[in-house]
Amino acid sequence: MIKLSPPNRSGPVEPAGTRLGLLTLLALLAAPLWAACGGPGAPGSDTLTDEELEQARTRYSAEFVAVVDSANAAYRADDYAGALTLYERAVQMEPEAPVGWFGMYMAHRSLGNEDEAAEALATAREVAPRASLLNEDPPED
Repeated sequence: MIKLSPPNRSGPVEPAGTRLGLLTLLALLAAPLWAACGGPGAPGSDTLTDEELEQARTRYSAEFVAVVDSANAAYRADDYAGALTLYERAVQMEPEAPVGWFGMYMAHRSLGNEDEAAEALATAREVAPRASLLNEDPPED
C-alpha cells in the first residue's frame, strides 16, 4: 500500500464558497460511491443541475476524471482493493481534490481498515472544509 501525505498547506487556500467549488466536484465524483454505500446524496439544497455537473467534471484533467470513474466502478463492483489503488492514484494526481481522499476513506472502511479510513476522511475534511457531505457543520462563508 502506498503511504500518502496530506497536501502541503503552506500557501493560501482557495475558498470553496461557490456552487462549482469543491463540494460540486465531491458530489459529482463521489456520488456513485456514496450511493453504493446506501448513503444519501448531497443535501437537497446542494442538488446540482446537469450543466453544473458537467462544468465540475471539466475542472480537472480527463485523465484524473477517468481514474476516479474507474475507481468508482471498481468500488461499485465490490473490488475495494482495486478501488483503493485507483483512489490513491487520484490523490497522487490531485492532492487538493477531496474526492480521492473520500474514496480512500470509503474503500478503507469497506476493507475494515478503520484507522486508515479515519485518516483519509480527516484529510478530505481538511481539503474541503465547506463540503456538507464530509462535515456535519461546515463553516459559514
